[in-house]
Amino acid sequence: MVCITVRVPPRYGIPASFVWLAAVLSATVLCDRAGAQLKGEAYSGEPFGVGRLTIQLSKEDSGTVDSNGFELVEKHGRIFYPSFTTGDVLGIVLSILGADSDAAPSSVTAYYLFTGEAPLELTCHTPTTHTTTITPRPRPERQRDFMRHWWDRYQASAREQYRLGDYPPILETYLTSMLSGRLHLDRKRIDDRGRTASPLGSFLDGLLGTEALRLAMIEDTVRGSHDPAGSADLPLPSAVNMPSPSFPQTAEDPLIEPIAMRVPEECFYIRFGKFSNYMWLAHLLEDYGGDLKGMITLRGHNARLNDRMQRQLGLKETVLAKLIGDKVVSDVALIGRDAYLFQGAAVGILLEQQHLLLGAEIANQRANALQQEKENGGRHETIKIADHEVSLISTPDNRLRSFYAVDGKYHLVTTSRTIVRRFFEAGGGQRSLGYSQEFRHARSIMPVEREDTVFAYLSTAFFRGLISPQYRIESRRRMRSVSDIEVLEIARLAARAEGLAGSNLDELVEAGLLPERFGQRADGSRLVEQDNRLLDSMRGARGSFLPVADATLAAVTDREARDYRTLAEFCRQHWQHMDPIMVGVKRIGLGADRMECVEIDARAVPFEKEKYGFLTAILGPPLRKFVRPSNDDLLHAQVVVNGFGGRSDIGVHHLFVGVQDMEPSVALQPNKFLKWLQWVFATPGYLGTWPSSGWLGLLPVEFGSEPDVDGYSRLPLGIWRRQFDRFSVLSMRRDLLEHRTETMEMSEAENEAQLRIRVGDLSETKGKTMVDWVGYSRSWQASLGNVRFLNALSQQLKLPRADSRLAAERILDAELVCSLGGDYQLARHASGFQQWTSTKWPGGPIRRLPAEYQSPLSQWMRGLDAALVLRDDKLLMRLRMDMQRKPTQKLIGLPAFNRSKDGAQGNSSGAD
Repeated sequence: MVCITVRVPPRYGIPASFVWLAAVLSATVLCDRAGAQLKGEAYSGEPFGVGRLTIQLSKEDSGTVDSNGFELVEKHGRIFYPSFTTGDVLGIVLSILGADSDAAPSSVTAYYLFTGEAPLELTCHTPTTHTTTITPRPRPERQRDFMRHWWDRYQASAREQYRLGDYPPILETYLTSMLSGRLHLDRKRIDDRGRTASPLGSFLDGLLGTEALRLAMIEDTVRGSHDPAGSADLPLPSAVNMPSPSFPQTAEDPLIEPIAMRVPEECFYIRFGKFSNYMWLAHLLEDYGGDLKGMITLRGHNARLNDRMQRQLGLKETVLAKLIGDKVVSDVALIGRDAYLFQGAAVGILLEQQHLLLGAEIANQRANALQQEKENGGRHETIKIADHEVSLISTPDNRLRSFYAVDGKYHLVTTSRTIVRRFFEAGGGQRSLGYSQEFRHARSIMPVEREDTVFAYLSTAFFRGLISPQYRIESRRRMRSVSDIEVLEIARLAARAEGLAGSNLDELVEAGLLPERFGQRADGSRLVEQDNRLLDSMRGARGSFLPVADATLAAVTDREARDYRTLAEFCRQHWQHMDPIMVGVKRIGLGADRMECVEIDARAVPFEKEKYGFLTAILGPPLRKFVRPSNDDLLHAQVVVNGFGGRSDIGVHHLFVGVQDMEPSVALQPNKFLKWLQWVFATPGYLGTWPSSGWLGLLPVEFGSEPDVDGYSRLPLGIWRRQFDRFSVLSMRRDLLEHRTETMEMSEAENEAQLRIRVGDLSETKGKTMVDWVGYSRSWQASLGNVRFLNALSQQLKLPRADSRLAAERILDAELVCSLGGDYQLARHASGFQQWTSTKWPGGPIRRLPAEYQSPLSQWMRGLDAALVLRDDKLLMRLRMDMQRKPTQKLIGLPAFNRSKDGAQGNSSGAD
C-alpha cells in the first residue's frame, strides 16, 4: 500500500482539480517506480542503428537532471548523439502546486544512434554508474520507429537548451541541421519560429544583425543553401531611394559645438563634452558587466567587446583616465559607421585638444600597444589619406587596427580608413554633421546650453548607410564568414567523435559533416588557419574583421541582388524615410552617500508611426488623465490603447498593471517546472482597465461567477475580479484587490502621455524578495544553461569533460561566466565520474533565496519614472532614475539636485 501526502501551502488559490490530478499522477509514477531498474533495446540499421536505455534514478541522481549531466558511453565508442529525457511526472505535478517535495525524478531514458551489429557494452553515469549489454536486433520497422522517437527527443532537447542558454545555440543548430540533411529527417527550427518572418521583422533583422538572422545563416551554411562560388558577376545594385525628411528653418541659428563640425554626417555621434563624463559612463557600464543589459541581469557569457575595441584602437581607458583629463581634453565624442562590435566595428574616438600633452600621450599608448603585438606581426606605417599624413599601427589579422589622424586641435583614433578620410573632408565643410540642417534642427530642440552629460545623435544618413548596398551585402558576407568558422570548428569535433578523418574540408564533406562547396565564396575569400586559429583571408580574425565601411564591394551574386531589391521594395512601400534619433542624458547628484539621478530625454523627430504597424497602431491618443499609482505599488505601468483585433466595441481606454510592495504569496524556487504559472500565483499584482473593460472584456467571463453587491466575481483559475466606477480590475488575491481598489482613482498629470511607468526603491521593500528571486531565477537559469552546454559538448562530440570549457569558449568566441558570481569547476564523484558545477550552486534543492544574493537591479535601482508620447510626427520619451552607485566609482563634478525645480513628481510624470 502506498500513502501519498501532498502539502499545499495556504493562500495559493489553486483549483481543487490540480490536487486531484496530483494524486492520480503521483500514484501512477510510484507504481512505475516499482519496475525494473535498467531496461534497454536496440535495432541495427544503416547508416545508424537506434537504441533506447531506461534507468531508474535514485535521490542522489537528482542534481544531474537539471544540468543534463548524464553520460552514456560504449566500450568500443560505437554510440553517437544521445538524447536524455527524464520521467519526472511527480515532480512536475508538485512543482505546479508549489508544494515542498524531496521526490527524485523517477527515471532517465536515453535514445542513441550506434554503428555495427555486435552487442553494445554500455555504461551510463547518472552520476551513479550503471552497466549493461544490449544485443541489437535487425528489425527495420522498429528501427524506423525508434529513429523517429530519437529525432523528436533530440530536437526537443536542442530547443530546451536554447530556452535555457544565454548564448547563440550554435552547437544545437549545427547538429540538428547536419543530422537532418545527412539522415533525411524533417527539422524544426531551434527557436520555434517559422522561416517566413513579417516584412518588418525581416527588415529589422537585417538592419540590426539579430540572432535570428545569424542562426538562419548557420542553418544555410550547414545545408549548403547559399550561393555557390564564382557567381558574383552582377554590378552593385543602386542604393535604396530614401530622401531625407524636411526640417523646418529655425528662427535663430542654434549654437553648434565645434567638435560636431568634424564629424561625418553618416556617423553616429555620442558627445560627452568633458572627458570626465566619458569616464563616468565607462565606469557605470564597467560596474555592471560592461553593458546596459548587465544592469538588469548578469549574463552567462562575456564577449569582452569593450576590451576588443580598446585593443583594436590601441588605447586603454584605464590609462587614458590617469593621463588625460579635462585640463588636457576640452571635448570628446565617440563616432562610427556601425556598432558591429562582435565582428569588428567602424568606430573611433574624437578628442578636442586643450593641451599639447594630448598628442604625446596618445602616441605613447599606441607605441605600447604596437610593442605588445610585435610577435603577431604588428607594424607601424605612415600613410597618406586625403592628402594628410596618418599613422597606422596594425596586425595582419586586424586584431590591432588603429589609424591616428590629427587636424588642427582635433585628434581622431579609429579602426576605419574611410572614417579618417571623411574626418578630413568634414573638417573642410563636406557633408559635416554639424553643418547639416537636420542636426541644427536637433540642436534647436536639445540645445548645447542644456549641458547634457551625454548627447547621442543617430542621423538619417547613419541609418541610410546601414541599408546601403555596401553595408547590407558586406555585413551578411561577414556573418557568413563567422558562421563558416563556427561550423568548421564544430564539424572537426564531430568528425573526431565519430572516429573519422576530418582535418581538411574534403574529408568533412565526404563524411556528410559539411555540405558540398562549403567555404567557397562569391567574393573569393576563404578560411585560412594561422597559429591554430581560423581566419578570413580578406577580413582577418573573428571579432576584429575589416570594418564594413573599408571593404571593397565590386560585384554581387544574383541572390544578393534579389535580396537587396526586396529590401528596396519594402522601403518604397513601408519605410520611405529613416527617423533621426536624439538622446540627452543628464547626471545629477542627490546629496545622499553615492546617490545620483540620471535623466534621459529621447526623441525621434520627425517620426512616421505608420511604418511600425501594430506596435504603434494599438496606442491611443496621448492623455493627461491617468490612473494614480498607489504608494504601496512597487511597480506601476499604464498605457492608453485603442481597440483590439478589429472589435468596434472596444474603444480607447487605459490598461494598467501594478505590483504591490508585499511578500510573495508562495514559496518561490527558480528551478520549478512551469515557473511562469508559479509566478502568476506568487506575484502580489493586479491588472485593470478604465473607463471600460476594454481588452479585459475578451476574457471568458461567462465561465465566472456573477458579481456580488460590491462588484466582486470569480473567474477561471481562481482569478478575482472587481468592477466599480468604470474600473475593471483583476488579481489572484482578493485581499490585495480589496486593499488596492479602495484608493484607486483617476488624476490629471501636467503633461500628456500614452505610456507611464513608475518603479519604487528596490532596496528597502517587502517586494525586494520577489525582485531578487526574479534576478536569482534568471541568473540560475543562465548558469545552468552554460553547464548544460558544457555537458552537451561532451555528450554529443565526445569531448573529455575537462576540455569542454575551452572548446565552448572557442566556439562562442566568448568567456563563459557564472551569472551567480561563482566559478565553474569539475566535481568528481566516488565512481570517478566528473560533472561540471558552479561554486555558487546549492548542494541540494533550492528552498530559499541565498542570504548574500542581491539582483543587479536591486543593487542600484532607487526609483524610476518614465513617460512616452507618440504624436503624428514625433516620439518623445523621458525617464528619471535614482541610482545607488558602487564604491568603485568616484563621483565628481555633480551639480546639485532640486526636485521642485526639475518637477520630479512621480505620479504625474509625462513628456511634452
